[in-house]
Amino acid sequence: MSAWSCLLDSFAISFEISKIQLIKLLGHDGSEIIWYDQPEPLRRRGFHPQEFIRIGYSLGYAVVCFQTESLMHPVEYEEPIILKYDLEPIYNDCNGVFTGLCKLTNQRHAFAWKDRKAIDHIHRTFTNFEIDEFYAVFKIS
Repeated sequence: MSAWSCLLDSFAISFEISKIQLIKLLGHDGSEIIWYDQPEPLRRRGFHPQEFIRIGYSLGYAVVCFQTESLMHPVEYEEPIILKYDLEPIYNDCNGVFTGLCKLTNQRHAFAWKDRKAIDHIHRTFTNFEIDEFYAVFKIS
């Protein structure tokens, strides 16, 4: 597990397959250095959630993204409207993947949520984490 592969690890857990199987399905392991002027882990290709949504669908899973905040901002207005949501009723009812900001490292992070427990091989905690999104994973076939 590395700092740039937490999304891979989390979706592998959610899809109940190995990281190696998921890498084969994706066609890359996220390690390619693309942005040479950036520090680790930002210099790596990494992964985008959309890659996992599509792979999940091919494996018989629906992945639904729930955000903690939605922004409404018409061009002609300066102040946006921010809609805030409580994700607890959703994530307490299903498995999935959390993404957000780890306050300990001030970096983006992801971890799996399974059977109402956080599975995070780096921080091993659900605290000190500012949730941005929860990707609920449902078996559809």
